[in-house]
Amino acid sequence: MCGGDEAEPYLQVNGIGDTKISNVWNLERCRTCSLIFLNPRPTEIASSAFYDQAEYLPFSSAAGQQSLLSRVYAAARRYNLKWKRKLVLKIHRRGSLLDVGCGTGEFLHEMRQAGWDVRGIERDPSAAQFARERLQVRGITGGIEVLDQLHEKFEVITLWHVLEHLYQPKEALQKLKSMLSDEGVLIIAVPNVEGIDAKVYAEHWVALDTPRHVQHFTLRTLQEMAAKTGLKLLRSQQLPLDAFFNTLMSERRHASLAQSSPLLWPLRMARSFFATILSLAAGSRMASGGARGATIVACFVKAENDFMLVK
Repeated sequence: MCGGDEAEPYLQVNGIGDTKISNVWNLERCRTCSLIFLNPRPTEIASSAFYDQAEYLPFSSAAGQQSLLSRVYAAARRYNLKWKRKLVLKIHRRGSLLDVGCGTGEFLHEMRQAGWDVRGIERDPSAAQFARERLQVRGITGGIEVLDQLHEKFEVITLWHVLEHLYQPKEALQKLKSMLSDEGVLIIAVPNVEGIDAKVYAEHWVALDTPRHVQHFTLRTLQEMAAKTGLKLLRSQQLPLDAFFNTLMSERRHASLAQSSPLLWPLRMARSFFATILSLAAGSRMASGGARGATIVACFVKAENDFMLVK
């Protein structure tokens, strides 16, 4: 994000799926701004091959998955939807909301039920079609480039686990800032590469999600990137359920790669439990403002605005 050209090796990670491109990926850290990123990475067009609905959980609704894992994910998503709705209602009671990377549209549906005027954009055609036809929410198929089709201001713009996928995140933030109303708030949720669970599981941390995630943020690097686009941090916190999900999925990933015995699962579950407790404690607002939690949920406003959250 600093425009520098010097980086150091950070991690080497086995990728997801069985692809013809590569299954081992390198993460590097910029020596100047400390942003961690995938290098080399697939082209943006080629990256669509890694979002197969048959194994990508955020699109499981459109794929009609009925596996145990997809059902657990669906239950966790229901909890997260209510948590996200409460967060938005602390900012504004009513208004217009844009969800960037809306997936199959469940969050838009939740907010419409709460009385909001909602819009979404989604790169995956099938996921966007599911949102429009099954949940009857307004969504546009396409990436960041389709934002130019929207000529309105929004009280709230959300990116739930989207920024880490974007190939030009700073440019996206600049565009989204211009779409905020005078008292608009941009909510960004990203996996926290500085979180306790990330440190425990290292290259097996599920939220590295190579090669779909092309950069990895800490609270500091996220805040600095936003500042470069004229946004200031209003507040940050963690998304609690992500700590449970990340540790369980990281154990599952580690067990699969290691081909370990099922007899070791009690030990894995114990490690997952303790890693989750540590993650939740370290990510609490009292401890570090969410800086060491599994996920960073950061609220940004235009730097020139003096805005307070609804109590």
